[in-house]
This record gives sequence, structure tokens and C-alpha cells, in this order.
Amino acid sequence: RRVVSIVPVSGFPEGHSILMITRRGYMKKVPLGEFDSITRRGIIAIGLEEGDSLLDAQLVRRGQEVIVATKLGMAVRVEENVVRDMGRSARGVHGPKLEEGDEIVSLVIADSGEDSLLTVCEKGVGKRSKVADYRKTSTQRSKGVINTKITDKNGPVVACLAVTEEDEIMLMSASGMVIRSKVSEMREMGRGTVGVYLMDLEEGDKVVTVGKVAREDALQAREKAEAIRKDRAEAEGRASAPEGDAPAPQDGEPSSGNAGSTGGNTAPGDG
Repeated sequence: RRVVSIVPVSGFPEGHSILMITRRGYMKKVPLGEFDSITRRGIIAIGLEEGDSLLDAQLVRRGQEVIVATKLGMAVRVEENVVRDMGRSARGVHGPKLEEGDEIVSLVIADSGEDSLLTVCEKGVGKRSKVADYRKTSTQRSKGVINTKITDKNGPVVACLAVTEEDEIMLMSASGMVIRSKVSEMREMGRGTVGVYLMDLEEGDKVVTVGKVAREDALQAREKAEAIRKDRAEAEGRASAPEGDAPAPQDGEPSSGNAGSTGGNTAPGDG
């Protein structure tokens, strides 16, 4: 067994549910209140068929939308209420229709009209498209629409994320390389396009995971970077500033050319 998802909650209000999906496309939505009392050993959340595994579990509230993305570049967009709430003992329902060799790679919860969908593929290629470009269907059993064209340039889809202009993302490769990028620097593209390179990879390397940086952390990082840039600029400015003329001597002070001398010649012995 291994942990696949952590869902932080501050309470168990009505209208909130946990939506789960398996790699083979089974979906299940359970009211959040069903998880109010959990023992140290845990409780059963979903039953799995032989060979299947839980991919993700996320908190969803009434009125949100769900996008399910597959490895071979398809995506299904539905209202969250298309999958009805059920008890923990229920099996769940079939999700998107998958072609042979395809599987689910991402479960995305989106707020209608606010988000873009970022898709990242194995070879470091990705693209950002408007959620509105993905036609909504009335059932989760749809085959969906083309999310991205799979070619030799991009490879299979690794992950999809709902993002906004203020977000930052991190990509990690199988060899341990990590990059951080601003979403605002990625222009929006058409839904069915291949995309552009987001990460340069060495031969044989591939992207294995994609994550979104918390907006508060991203803001703090930008503010810290800006402060560091200002400090460096001020330091460089002080170092390169020309030295001014030497100040003129004040009355009663010796000039620099006659240090230690008096205004007139005094003969030895003169009083």
C-alpha cells in the first residue's frame, strides 16, 4: 500500500464531497461527512478490481467542474453533480471510455470560467488552454475531446493542472532535475495543439511529476527575489559612484601641503 492523496479539511460541511478516480477510470463521490470518524487503521473508501489502483482523491464542492485527462491525450469535462454521492461501501461508477492502452493520469477540479488547463507531457512539452475550450458532456462515460495531440515531440501526457495567471509550477524529471516556471509566461494555445518545450531534458530522461506552487509561497518568493535585486542594485550603485573632491580645510586647520607648519617663519629663540 502507498499514499496517493492527502486532502486537508477544516471541517465536514454539507455540500462538500471526496471525489476519487482509479487508473482504469472508475469514479466514486462520497459526502465529506462520511469520513468524520476515522480509526487509526483507516476505513474503506473505495473497492478496487484486480489490477486497478486509486489514482487520486480530491475535495469537490457543489457547482464546481471536473476534468478527467488520459495518458493518450483525451479529456472529459463534466459538472461535479454528474457523479452522484454514494456511500463508502458502494463500488463506484464507470468513468470515461478508454481506448486500449490508455489510462487516467489526472483528476482536475476547476471553477467554471476562471481556470486554464495546463497539460504536460513526458518529453517536457506542455501547453495551456482555456477550460471553456473543452466541451462539457452530460455523462462521465463520454470518450471526451482531444486534449493534446500525442506525437514523437511530446510523448504521453504526465499530468494536467487547473491554473491561473498568478500561479507557478514545478516540473521534476526522472533523473531528479527540477525547474520552476510562471504560468503567466506560458501563452494560451488551442485545445488540440502539441505545445512548446517547458523543460530541457537530457537523452533518456523524462518528466515524471508536475506540481503547483502555493500562491502564498509564490508571492513570498517573488517579494524576496525583488528585495534581493534591489539590495544588489544599491550595492553596485555605491561601489561604482565616483569619489567627490576633497573637502576644503576649515579655518585654523593646516592645508594638506604644509602639514605641521605655521603661518610664518620663527627664528630659534624668538619669543
